[in-house]
Amino acid sequence: MWTDALGDLPRHDLDQLELGLETREDLWRIVLLGHPAASLATNPGGPEAEPLPGAGSAELCHSPRVLRWGHFALAYAFLGALSAVVAVVLRAGSPFSHPEPLLSLAEPARHTYSVMMGLTVGALIVMSTRLSVARFEWARRLHRELRPVARVMSTQGIVALALLSALGEELLFRGLLQPWIGILLQAVLFGFLHQVRGPSRFVWMAWATAVGLLLGSILQITGSLLGPIAAHALVNGLNLAYLKSHDPTFARRALGGLLG
Repeated sequence: MWTDALGDLPRHDLDQLELGLETREDLWRIVLLGHPAASLATNPGGPEAEPLPGAGSAELCHSPRVLRWGHFALAYAFLGALSAVVAVVLRAGSPFSHPEPLLSLAEPARHTYSVMMGLTVGALIVMSTRLSVARFEWARRLHRELRPVARVMSTQGIVALALLSALGEELLFRGLLQPWIGILLQAVLFGFLHQVRGPSRFVWMAWATAVGLLLGSILQITGSLLGPIAAHALVNGLNLAYLKSHDPTFARRALGGLLG
């Protein structure tokens, strides 16, 4: 497998490698969420075990090329800008606000409550992914399969990709689509676009759908998109960092893996 040789390559050589179109599509689905599901990943049977066919990064694990994070960061920036423009033009309203929130809160208060809820939900999602990797073989399998994606990313790349992917996806799914199609349909669509080929498909879809419902609920309750963006960015950043630093083939760590 190319991933075995990847660790022997000099850093500057890794930075010159790029993914093919098919892998880009799979990695886009992986980072979409960036996920919370991004840290739910593994290969049962250890590093020599055969990876699940088509489980999101199966092509990545067999491809001789690795992506520069900047391409995805720019794509998410464009997605966010396009979603914001469409929302403003067609809906005649801000994509950062829900027109009919459940709570009637003043302008500063709704953003404050939204961010507080978002950071709480994001922290819980991050904790749940670590517990899953520590306790369940299917989660460790997914983690090992996705780890090559994060291993070649710098800290700056992780931060930029986490922020821009959170902004782009939240503006699209929650900011643009939710006021039109409702919280349930946007979550189902969010989950559907996170599916990957192979046995892990429905695990990914269910996880992403649940996260879409949680993030949509924050917007629906407070009327502010800042909370979902904060939660999404927190999950993306911490889970990508966890993928990069944590090798699930090692012995389980203290507190069920919660501390790294």
